[in-house]
Amino acid sequence: MSQQTTTTQNQNSPAIGGCFTVVVHGTIVAAECPDHEVLYCRSRLVRGKEWSLVTSGAERANTIDVLTQQADKQPGASARFTWNTPFECVLQSTNPFGWPQLALGLGRVDNSGNDHIHAYARCHIPMQSGNFTLDLPLLAPTYSQPQHQLFGALQQPELRDFTFLCSTSDDRVVLTAKPVPGYVRVSFNVMISGLDELGYSM
Repeated sequence: MSQQTTTTQNQNSPAIGGCFTVVVHGTIVAAECPDHEVLYCRSRLVRGKEWSLVTSGAERANTIDVLTQQADKQPGASARFTWNTPFECVLQSTNPFGWPQLALGLGRVDNSGNDHIHAYARCHIPMQSGNFTLDLPLLAPTYSQPQHQLFGALQQPELRDFTFLCSTSDDRVVLTAKPVPGYVRVSFNVMISGLDELGYSM
């Protein structure tokens, strides 16, 4: 689940005074989740404090936090849900620390109109320019402390803010995640500019 990254700065590079830009065009393509019949997918962007979203008019709308339509499971053995929902954003930073991550939640709306998230996934925005398709393993939250596990047996916990998966909060000592069958597929088209000029090598 985790992605390890290393950034180095050339010793002879100039002092960081500018910024670099990351342009992302992506698609929440599909998912396989055999335990459910109807699902939607919600995505949220998580980024470090030095990162900012850039807008320059309507043509640069940031739609990284998106909600797909609710889809029925397609017939067949694959238990596949298809959305093909696009998203895009333009980000700038002076420092690669806090490189943006995408948190995703798969859920459904019940007969009373209430949302229930059943599985989660996360990934970093790719750290190189190019086209990428990632199949992200699904996770479900579970209590890590024995005294809390009885509650989990009665009702699966849900994350009120599923960007929690991308954090290093101390609360993760109480709540952790377990793998569940399936994956969510996300595609990225990424263009990074200005990073080399600041002396960074990813």
